[in-house]
Amino acid sequence: MKKKINLLIIGSNFGINHLKAAEYSKNFDQIAICSPNINKKKIKKKFIVFDSYETALKKFQCDLVCIATLPNIQDKIVKYIYKHRKDIKYLFLEKPVLKKTIIFLKNFLDKKIFFDVNFIFFFDKKWILYKKLISKSYDKISNFNYKWLFKQKFFLNFKKTWKIRKSDGGGLIFNYLPHAIFNIYSIFPNIKFVGIKNKKYIKNLIIYLELNFMLKQKICTLVISNNSEQNIHQLDSFLSDKKKYTLINSTKNWIRDFKIKLNNKEIFVRSFFNKNLDERANVLSFFYKNINKYFSKDNIYKRNKLIYKTFETIQIISDKT
Repeated sequence: MKKKINLLIIGSNFGINHLKAAEYSKNFDQIAICSPNINKKKIKKKFIVFDSYETALKKFQCDLVCIATLPNIQDKIVKYIYKHRKDIKYLFLEKPVLKKTIIFLKNFLDKKIFFDVNFIFFFDKKWILYKKLISKSYDKISNFNYKWLFKQKFFLNFKKTWKIRKSDGGGLIFNYLPHAIFNIYSIFPNIKFVGIKNKKYIKNLIIYLELNFMLKQKICTLVISNNSEQNIHQLDSFLSDKKKYTLINSTKNWIRDFKIKLNNKEIFVRSFFNKNLDERANVLSFFYKNINKYFSKDNIYKRNKLIYKTFETIQIISDKT
């Protein structure tokens, strides 16, 4: 991937953030985007547009395909690519990814078609640095506490969409929890999920989970809620020498305002954000600038292993709630 390659983005809602990030990266020769309503979008003339993914995949020679669609449509596209476009080298999938899609993706590894999932926190410089700090002191890590509390829009407007339906990949377990599980597995090697300590529902909707993990024979906790009056995303890692590394964001910005602290004293990290890009597009631009790194063989096999482990854990939790 040393030379510039061609990118196809499927989906024009969140896919627009991918388009802006990819453009900003200047890492592509040609970029195409497709969607049934693409003609209603303001797309720069330098980009190639299609109104269906079938047409795009038949006519546009691309190396990397980003699928930013509804989960059930994503599943159809993945299977279509496997059947009709075996020359594609890389897939980049938006969350959530359905169980049937994850299972099917194992077929791609035999054909050396690599895939990644947009667990967006780990394309952010502060999360990357936090992981490095923990790795350097891993022999001293004793345990961690992780909490992610927020209020999903559904609990403000009660508008029913796929984002709340479990069967479509929505809700707390399938739409949000995979981020937290992936974060834990990425930062703490050899950690094991050991069970659900507590859970809460509103009618038939799960809104709160308290999960236990085993790290070095000690129980560590993840608390997550999508219907909380609090707004905080915080990971505390405790070391045996009485040090504590904290990664914290108490604002409603998805990524922008994370801070790293050592014993409650902030560690300065320069994190550049382009004012013309959405905060998630900013982070995605880092991914697109470094696709050679993320899709290298050594990296992608490790990430795929973490992705499968994440979704296997999600399925266990789903079966028990």
